[in-house]
Amino acid sequence: MIPIVLTVVTIVIPFASLLVLSMEGKKRGVRIENYILALLIVIFAYFCGGWLYSSVYLKYLLAFVFLLTTVFYFKKRKKMAASLASNAKIWNRKRYYGLVWKVPLIAGFTFLCYIYFSSRIYPEPSVDIQFPFKNGDYIIMQGGGNKYMNIIHSENTYAILAFDIVKLNSFGGRARTVFSKDNRQYEVFGEKLYAPISGKVVAMKRDMPDNVPPDANQDEKAGNHIVIQNGNTFVMLAHLRQRTITVKQNELVKAGDYIGDAGNSGNSLEPHLHIEARQTIDGVTTPSAIKFDGGTYTYNDLIKK
Repeated sequence: MIPIVLTVVTIVIPFASLLVLSMEGKKRGVRIENYILALLIVIFAYFCGGWLYSSVYLKYLLAFVFLLTTVFYFKKRKKMAASLASNAKIWNRKRYYGLVWKVPLIAGFTFLCYIYFSSRIYPEPSVDIQFPFKNGDYIIMQGGGNKYMNIIHSENTYAILAFDIVKLNSFGGRARTVFSKDNRQYEVFGEKLYAPISGKVVAMKRDMPDNVPPDANQDEKAGNHIVIQNGNTFVMLAHLRQRTITVKQNELVKAGDYIGDAGNSGNSLEPHLHIEARQTIDGVTTPSAIKFDGGTYTYNDLIKK
């Protein structure tokens, strides 16, 4: 149900705002507050929309349509500044009442955009590791440097900086449909995983069955998982596919070694990889921000391999 709702909201709201914008521009000319509101809605939808449930390519279509709308909006104006100054003088009761609800919306979407862009700022120290997948296009399904963009992980002290990652198919979606009960419909299910760091396997579990979406095993949060220790750094890869883990407890692995397949075990609604890092210094364990191959990522970022 959630993927369907997110898909509808992501597509309908921004495109509808552009439709209303162009219709109004044709009738009464540009009004700066309407243009700003539409711009903020499009920016927020572009970066924060649930595009992976349908196709990430749709957000590029949204950007293109917005540019066309902007051109249409101002095509008869010699100078945008002159047009805006002219329309700024058009004050009437109807427009005043419109501002009563538009200004709070503008403020709200401005704050939401701020939350997104600030999620790229992570606390130090961070851990720089290899991306655990090869060959394909991947997207951060959940993650970010603040609790608002990483809300699902915010309840777990050690997972507040974790990432959930899925793979995209050739159509830009994470599955062949918006929602499916078949794990094999999800592109990331069964995808090979490689050790993100060199170190020692200090914990693992491999025999838990994969869930049927959207069921989740609340009793075994991590499901099939591997924890690799390198000095005072611990990296966990969770929700792996049943009986695909190739390493054993206390085994030494090198970064890039094949260690198992992505799955849907544990507290997981659908196939994805959960990865988190922790550091223990002077007996105190804290969550660590993760960089992949030197890059900093947040929610909805694409990673091409």
